[in-house]
Amino acid sequence: MAKVFFPMTGNKDLATVDCLPNDTPQPTDAVAQVIGHPTWIKEVLRTLTAARSGTGHDIGRKVKVKFRQAENCDGNSFQLALAVSDRMLLEGAPPGKGRVFATGEIDPAGEGAVLAIDGFDAKIELLLDRADPGDVFAFPLKNLQKPEEVTQKTLDGLAALRERGLIVCPVGHIEELGFLWTAGKSGASGGSAVAAPM
Repeated sequence: MAKVFFPMTGNKDLATVDCLPNDTPQPTDAVAQVIGHPTWIKEVLRTLTAARSGTGHDIGRKVKVKFRQAENCDGNSFQLALAVSDRMLLEGAPPGKGRVFATGEIDPAGEGAVLAIDGFDAKIELLLDRADPGDVFAFPLKNLQKPEEVTQKTLDGLAALRERGLIVCPVGHIEELGFLWTAGKSGASGGSAVAAPM
């Protein structure tokens, strides 16, 4: 199992996405079987294709995608959580000590590039209420790259998450989160592939 949490601003709650092996025969050739939010099938397929492209993993490998408590989510910020969960499954990542929270959109043309999302401050606020020391928070670096859009509230919120003991990871590409699927594996150095978590 590769459960990843993603914050939702609409109902101020956390949802999860969990990618699981799907070796059972399916009535269609679809790469993903979506449970819990079947109307997302097109976005799920697009996200998996974009995130797997150029990684050496089979783009067509079937997976069961299970969403929980995501009924009220209506944007694309779940995509980074989905891509991370899928990669953790494909890489056979061992269970981590903390939970993984992720928010961000996967660029359909960027082979895993992560795009900015809306409602960033509200998502940070939700994590301040729900996250624990040792948890990981991955989000788009692009949300910090336009100084005119970065508020003091954003900076204070991220600082508070770090002070609480979270691993705060602004990323431009999903590969920068490689430490999530390599740490603890046999032969892995345990080093982080992320570009200096904040």
